[in-house]
Amino acid sequence: MSEWIDARRELPKDGELVLAVKQLKNGSRDICLARCIRNFHCYDPVKKESYTGSYWACGGNNNVIMWMPLPEIPKFSEN
Repeated sequence: MSEWIDARRELPKDGELVLAVKQLKNGSRDICLARCIRNFHCYDPVKKESYTGSYWACGGNNNVIMWMPLPEIPKFSEN
């Protein structure tokens, strides 16, 4: 299995679905499926000027601190 990757140091490919750890407001952490969308506001000139960085789509809180690629889907025999 892959190791966790620090989201401040490296991001997944644009739009790639990954397993992510997000930091919650109360200090606890949660694991979720997430997509990192780079240049999220690139088509909105007003937001593009004030927002830099990527957006994590992961159900509400997008404060992702670590991520890892998803494992391969297991193959099952038809027996």
